[in-house]
Amino acid sequence: MATTLTSDTTDGDADARLARAALAAVVEHVNRGLVVELRGELDVVSAPGLRRRMLALVERHDERSFVLDLRGLTFVGTAGLAVLVVIERAVRRRGGRLTLVGLSPAARRLLQVAGLDEVFTVA
Repeated sequence: MATTLTSDTTDGDADARLARAALAAVVEHVNRGLVVELRGELDVVSAPGLRRRMLALVERHDERSFVLDLRGLTFVGTAGLAVLVVIERAVRRRGGRLTLVGLSPAARRLLQVAGLDEVFTVA
């Protein structure tokens, strides 16, 4: 069963920015793990809201396998890359593993240029 990460009422400004950013995150439980499918733009506007929601998700669940499906992203900026690093570190601290899937050739190249291709597991 898939669910969509939704806004909470703790940070109205961030929620408004996330809504304007046109970023959606759909969460699905699969085989003792979580798959989060991102759609839209992961940029300076959407990154803070995604960070907050993903860190809460990591803390709430005992799954050790987290997959971020990025094939629905139309843009990834440096703020988006920073959030991916924060999420990866949070998952690793809890003894889990984050895998990125569905990267476009441009996104793969961005990871290489930023020196992050060694940080992430990419499938």
